[in-house]
Amino acid sequence: IDTTGNLSAFSEPASLARSGRPPRVELIRPLDGERFDTRIPVRGRSADLDLAEVQFESRTEGASVWTPFGPLFPAPPFDSIFEPAPRAYGFYDLRARSLDLEGLSDPSPPIVRVEHRDLQAPPTPSGLRVMVDGDRAMLDWDPVSAPDLANYAVQRAAPGGEYATVAMVPAP
Repeated sequence: IDTTGNLSAFSEPASLARSGRPPRVELIRPLDGERFDTRIPVRGRSADLDLAEVQFESRTEGASVWTPFGPLFPAPPFDSIFEPAPRAYGFYDLRARSLDLEGLSDPSPPIVRVEHRDLQAPPTPSGLRVMVDGDRAMLDWDPVSAPDLANYAVQRAAPGGEYATVAMVPAP
């Protein structure tokens, strides 16, 4: 239609070829085997141009039920955050469930396994005191406050500057 309302002839018809194959969304982040402490960014990528929706899902190791997380994406970018409950440590499988405009879904979306774990070292002990009695040395230090503290590793300098663990003292 031009500015005075004149119509052109119809164009040649165009056809749409459907792929007939299910869509596929791969997780490019996180990497398989990645460890994280509190939360981890998740990013999906697909070469399919006919995606209708993408939903990230997770399950704990050994579970059969998948739980959605993040928004339902109608189009890229497919970016979200996976954040399990605090201290719910363990292995998690992540995937992107996808549906295309033909109503086809990926029958086996690729899975990435990540490990949620405590990556924070406990504080360094302070106030180290040594009392020597003959050939014995008795050590004492100010206790460390950390909810997951298990042991204190007592180490001694060895020749060459290396340290060797001489005792593991259970935390009180």
